[in-house]
Amino acid sequence: MTKTLYVRSAEDSDGPIAVPLLLTAGEELLVAIFGQGNTSTALNFLHDAWHQRTGQYGYQQHWVAVQDNEVVGLVTCWHSELGVQFDRDTLQSITRFYGSEQALKIIHRSQELTAELSAPVAHELNIGHLAVHSDYQRQGIGRLLIEFIVQQAKSLSKQTLTLDVELQNIEALQFYIALGFTEQHSTSRFVQLQKSVGF
Repeated sequence: MTKTLYVRSAEDSDGPIAVPLLLTAGEELLVAIFGQGNTSTALNFLHDAWHQRTGQYGYQQHWVAVQDNEVVGLVTCWHSELGVQFDRDTLQSITRFYGSEQALKIIHRSQELTAELSAPVAHELNIGHLAVHSDYQRQGIGRLLIEFIVQQAKSLSKQTLTLDVELQNIEALQFYIALGFTEQHSTSRFVQLQKSVGF
């Protein structure tokens, strides 16, 4: 029996599966920023932010891989033209959940922990939150999501895909290198990889 596998825009109702996937895409960092070490707090925030629709963690910013009507993967991307409103919406989702005083602490903590990450420049599209459900890994779903982002990059006239991987995440590094990504630079914690889109 042939399996139906495709990528579509994420929907609000995808949250119960998509949000845990989002967390696994960068669990250590997300729990440190939004949970202060508490996974449940971070997950609760991400669920709330997902339902806000817009901003970095909103469902409108994501795509899901679907196999036989089940969400099995997740991805997002960022570029330099997202604008001030994108940042405002992200801040609003944080403030809504934590309150103003706590939100300022979270933003400060986020800036400290992500200081080594590079924002995309004009010709780049940055991949984020890429995750595949553990029951569906090694079935080509990650590759499909990358191929989808390549098409997004071409539609936006971006020349290069970039992404940041934590140094200790050897499995992810091997996956991206196998897909043609190469190391652009590294820091004490992260490796930035890049891949030419090609036209």
